[in-house]
Amino acid sequence: MRGFVPQKDLLVFESEVGIKYRYGRFNSHQFSEYVLQDLPFSQANITFADLVMPPDLLRNQHTHCSKPILQSPHYQLIKELAQETLTPNSVYITLAASGTLDARLPQSAKLSYLYNTFQTRQTELWQGKTLVIYVTPVILHEKLVYVIADGKHRAALCAYYKRPESLFLRVISNEFVKDPFFNEVYSYTLKMTPTEYSINQEMIKMIKAYQHEYQVTRNRR
Repeated sequence: MRGFVPQKDLLVFESEVGIKYRYGRFNSHQFSEYVLQDLPFSQANITFADLVMPPDLLRNQHTHCSKPILQSPHYQLIKELAQETLTPNSVYITLAASGTLDARLPQSAKLSYLYNTFQTRQTELWQGKTLVIYVTPVILHEKLVYVIADGKHRAALCAYYKRPESLFLRVISNEFVKDPFFNEVYSYTLKMTPTEYSINQEMIKMIKAYQHEYQVTRNRR
């Protein structure tokens, strides 16, 4: 198993807005090693409101962690792209520039790239192609929801156009948190002051605590 990030490339540190990391190339395909179940979204007995944002390691005042995808900056981005109203002052763009979009360092999001990527995904949607996302289940406010491990933009696209039939869930085990990359960044987060990071800390704990029925069965073998 290759891992998500070469450990020699990883550096974790705290900034004014939250925990950040520098790394080489993130290998999102590694999530496939942890798949427990493949499930069409339309058969999952959930709504788009039950797809929630993952830990982003930002301080409580900045975090999007645990919010439904419908309330995310990613959904707002898709809405503005679809309506052709995206500008350099749009929420998604300014969050990325300030480092408050996620745990990545501040970055300049190019409008041309965002529009081109959107048009490609939109075309796939109209052609009837299935968009795949990786999710892991947790119990949030006494309800089963799915945390988006990979595919927030794809989930937001299907949600905006109300196309549940176009979304496919690859449900992953929480064993992914034992990977050296996630183990280091999550352990770092859990050691921080709760008053600053409690939202992310609680989500990490929920991810670690959930036992999927397929996971329990596999562990008993």
